[in-house]
Amino acid sequence: MNEGSSVLAVVDGVDGVPVVWWVDVGPRVAGMSRLCGAWVLDGDDRGRTLRTLTVSRVIVATASGQALLDEQEVVPDRFLDTEATFAAVVGVRDELQAVYEGEAVRKSALTPPRWPALPQPLDVKRAATPGGDPRTARALGIAQWLRSLCAAWDTIEEQRLARSYMRSVGGPTTRELPIVCQATWPAPVHRDPAAPTEAPIVAALVPTPRPPVEETVVVAPVPVALDGLSFVAIDVETANAHRGSICAIGAAVVRNGVVVATHSWMVRPAAGLDTFDRVNVRLHGIEADMVADQPSFAERLDQLVELADGLPLVAHNAAFDIGALREACIVADREWPTTDYACSLLMARRALDLISYRLPMVANECGISLVRHHDAGSDAEACAQVVLEIARRRNVGTFAALLSDLLMLPGRLDAAAWRGCHGTISQGSLPPEAAADANPEHPLYGQVLVFTGALSIRRQEAWDAAARCGAVVDKGVTKRTTMLVVGDGFTGSDPADFSTGKASKAVQWRAKGHRIEVLTEADLVDLLAETRMSGTRELVPA
Repeated sequence: MNEGSSVLAVVDGVDGVPVVWWVDVGPRVAGMSRLCGAWVLDGDDRGRTLRTLTVSRVIVATASGQALLDEQEVVPDRFLDTEATFAAVVGVRDELQAVYEGEAVRKSALTPPRWPALPQPLDVKRAATPGGDPRTARALGIAQWLRSLCAAWDTIEEQRLARSYMRSVGGPTTRELPIVCQATWPAPVHRDPAAPTEAPIVAALVPTPRPPVEETVVVAPVPVALDGLSFVAIDVETANAHRGSICAIGAAVVRNGVVVATHSWMVRPAAGLDTFDRVNVRLHGIEADMVADQPSFAERLDQLVELADGLPLVAHNAAFDIGALREACIVADREWPTTDYACSLLMARRALDLISYRLPMVANECGISLVRHHDAGSDAEACAQVVLEIARRRNVGTFAALLSDLLMLPGRLDAAAWRGCHGTISQGSLPPEAAADANPEHPLYGQVLVFTGALSIRRQEAWDAAARCGAVVDKGVTKRTTMLVVGDGFTGSDPADFSTGKASKAVQWRAKGHRIEVLTEADLVDLLAETRMSGTRELVPA
């Protein structure tokens, strides 16, 4: 699914009561169930809750579910065509079988692929699984059919990727389930009982599958509204390597769980910091003549403070953005603004399991369109939407509750001191060879790093700096590796970047169940730039 969340909603109606099951049809995550939760909406606010549960999601609905959605004036964007999706999976399997048969003509010793047996095509009238609240049975039956189809697809992809001659069909990485959507309600399908769809004859080589582990049906709580979630997401761009050389500020204002305004301001850097390096210009496209007549940082800071009006700030890698604000204030002889702040990068690390937590990758996971990366306004809005999506997934409705749920403490900036945003407990244990005096709040604390590719700085310097932050550097990727730093100009801005080259090592290890994060050299430099997690200002402007 390339648009929106990978979690779709199954909607049924029982005696006029909406029933919703969420199913994750995206890439498989080890240890995570595809059945994300069930809701029986028998309260007074069922219409609003039904909209909350189905907004921006692909819908699968029974006839009674369709009627309830229409009654509550809920108009979904897209509807899953289960027949076409099932046919797409069958088509891919058959195409791969044909590739094997063609290759087997030339190479007689080939091991045949072991295709899974597919579930019967979905019959919404007969799809029912008893257990738990009986009102969830029909929606659960549809949800379990989708889960079975995803499981079959996962096996098809495993068989494809295990054979080099098949990777030309679909590429070198795992593809998502090929779902097919419609813009209007598909007609309900009813079939007489039939035998399960047979796999090609080579499936006879597969041992009898183990019975599936039955999951306890738990009716999840009604999702919390985001009415109490208000903040301002920010992003800054700089003219050069000095963090105080801010040349653009983006701000997205979130009030009551909705992005109500987005701003993108050009900034004239202070004299002495107004040199535009080629590397920076290549990223954001801003050049010196474009900001020559723009307001100074001090003027833009006043606008930002007025816009925020006491709301907490959030940035993706807040250590950089808040650090840039601090440095620019010092250069402009301005008092640091007083604000609480948080980091969506840290939120994503604690809420998601990704190969990279760069903003484009996190936005992609959250179903958020990020068209202009390094445009300050675009990045700020994407940051805001990431926080909102994480809050939805964690089912929390206030800023404080979100941080508490993620075991995070907010950062704090005031006129004379600052304290960084950090976790309440470290996610890494300190290996015995790490620096004993390292700060356990630093994001590199307890991490095991491996470097690959050429860096623009001496590798020994990078090793030493990482060690001072509590990390350990290994020479090769192993089971204990937690971060892979990729040089050679690797940007990691596109998910496709991870399917080839040195970053693919991490993909291979993650496929085996090891959680490894890929960092670019720029990511590492940002982490190393903030070696302290708190500090004071020696001279505070009067």
